[in-house]
Amino acid sequence: EVPRGKPSPDVYLEAARRLDVEPACCAAIEDSANGARSAVTAGMTTLVIPNRRYPPPADVRDAAAAVLDQLADLTVAVVERAAGGERGDCPAGPRPPLPRS
Repeated sequence: EVPRGKPSPDVYLEAARRLDVEPACCAAIEDSANGARSAVTAGMTTLVIPNRRYPPPADVRDAAAAVLDQLADLTVAVVERAAGGERGDCPAGPRPPLPRS
């Protein structure tokens, strides 16, 4: 639970917090305008796979790191390219689980 829903970045910031990863080291995959706005505002690499019935406006597509035609186009290489290649300041590989509170 977060105080505000999308397009507020709260849900993405909380997800990054729970993963113990900086938002800039995260990628978000979205199909809606408000979801993409939320992820971009959170500072995440945002990839948009538009819902064909409700395509996002141009400002949302322009703010995304990548816009894909279909889910099948989503690959690790595409995410890495959208994020600008290797992110030396981001942790690599699996991280240990957070302690339960």
